[in-house]
Amino acid sequence: MLPSIKTLYKIGPGPSSSHTIGPYKAAKDFLETSLRSGAKILKFSVVLYGSLAFTGKGHATDMIIREVFRGFDIKIDFDTVTKKEHPNMMVFSAYDKFGKVIFSQDYNSVGGGDLLKGKSYLESRRDIYPFDNFRQMEQYLVKSKLSVRELILQFEGQDILRFLEKVLNQMMEVVNLGLKQKGEVAGELHVKRMANYTFNQAEELPREVLGKNHLYLASYAYAASECNCAGEKVVTCPTCGATGVLTGLMYYEKHNLNRSSDALLDGLAIAGLIGLIVRKNASISGAVAGCQAEIGTATSMAAGAMCLMDGLSIEQIEYAAEIGMEHSLGLTCDPVKGYVAIPCIERNVMGVFKAFDSYALAKNLSKFRKNTISFDEAVQAMYESGKAMHEDFKETSKGGLEKVHIC
Repeated sequence: MLPSIKTLYKIGPGPSSSHTIGPYKAAKDFLETSLRSGAKILKFSVVLYGSLAFTGKGHATDMIIREVFRGFDIKIDFDTVTKKEHPNMMVFSAYDKFGKVIFSQDYNSVGGGDLLKGKSYLESRRDIYPFDNFRQMEQYLVKSKLSVRELILQFEGQDILRFLEKVLNQMMEVVNLGLKQKGEVAGELHVKRMANYTFNQAEELPREVLGKNHLYLASYAYAASECNCAGEKVVTCPTCGATGVLTGLMYYEKHNLNRSSDALLDGLAIAGLIGLIVRKNASISGAVAGCQAEIGTATSMAAGAMCLMDGLSIEQIEYAAEIGMEHSLGLTCDPVKGYVAIPCIERNVMGVFKAFDSYALAKNLSKFRKNTISFDEAVQAMYESGKAMHEDFKETSKGGLEKVHIC
């Protein structure tokens, strides 16, 4: 069974749902719990492990924690040596005036802003959909003769449409902001913003020129991803680091294809269900399964959304989602200096291109053949690839582009 789509889409500050939104929630929870206890606390500490330790500074993990503990004495340690069961573990402690630990709590940031406190999710998560994977969802839709909208209304109620509208509005807002921005992001890397320039290039091209639409798509993905890198509020779809793929696509559908509000909300619905399926059966965390878990999932979500908005069948939606995931397999998570900039921003652009092409292939190829590999099988392959991937290539800034790049 799957929980609400509301558990996948979150609105929060970039640059990383695992490294900012998750730690923010953990810090807030621990501080509030400590203050409610009535204990006389002199100071706090937090130890960050694994990916949080290796890339926490570039991802602004320490900054977001200090923001929560503003006015309190807190020490932040980055432990890159001790191995923990989960790559995004953090342990908070509170001390009395004698330097004795009063109490402590471990948290795991498991991707997309989701947080485990000990062994349980910090936020309650009740399963509501009667299926676990895409095949079961497809069978349910066919048997019940429901549309995707009817499906989400049946299990989530009318409030889900208001929620998706809020998500869509935030997507539009962040792209509008990003298209206006100039200058640089990512601190010491001095990565030049490209959204404004790319959009203007698209505007100047004649309508019939090949690649004009791709430049628009690129500019929107750049806009959202650059804002994410700068710490602006974005939508986890499924993560902050991959926000540009679906966000850029939805902006394109609205502003370039003039999709109706109903169509856009339906697109977000099927994309959300696809994201939930991946999270349930694999992972959406780059620290767990590499960038294939983030950009790969985002590509599948966006490809599925395009299909539904174009009136394609559930079989064609599955086809497109599978293509998007299959051709993201093996994608490593290797941020340079720990920033969500290189290669992350450009990977969002390539992800939205791949989503568009996956949709186009599914729309046309499905007339002649059925996809041999199912989406569920592609998700399983992604997870197997992620588990086998060396930790240097899973958001630790120890391998790949970070290792070879000379600043």
